[in-house]
Amino acid sequence: MTKVRVGLLTCALGLVPSLALAQQAVVTSPGSVYTTDASGTIGTSNTFQSVFPAAGNAAPRKGCLLVNVSTSRQWVYFGSLVNAATPSSVPMEPAGVVGALGGNVSCATGAGGTLQDQISISGTAGANYVAKQQ
Repeated sequence: MTKVRVGLLTCALGLVPSLALAQQAVVTSPGSVYTTDASGTIGTSNTFQSVFPAAGNAAPRKGCLLVNVSTSRQWVYFGSLVNAATPSSVPMEPAGVVGALGGNVSCATGAGGTLQDQISISGTAGANYVAKQQ
């Protein structure tokens, strides 16, 4: 019986330090984040143009948002500009269809990540869009 009590006491004492570690506060210090504005106008109808270059490991993208502020549909492609095509792009509806500002596309993955690919856009010549990244 004494061996069992000593064994239980040893187990209980062994858990105390690990429980104390789990109670320590986690402090985070976010770095500076700057916004880059690449808003613009579609130059040539149905031809993809680069909005943001691919982000590198030295300066990864933290987020991005593109908004269609025109009266015609636009398409956003994530990947190399040479491979950009409408069927593999994300459509952005025109302003007034889904809201006053139109459709929007973000680089958030939904799993807490951010797409780092080159970002390109296509649509009707003269159509405006808003593009921001951090």
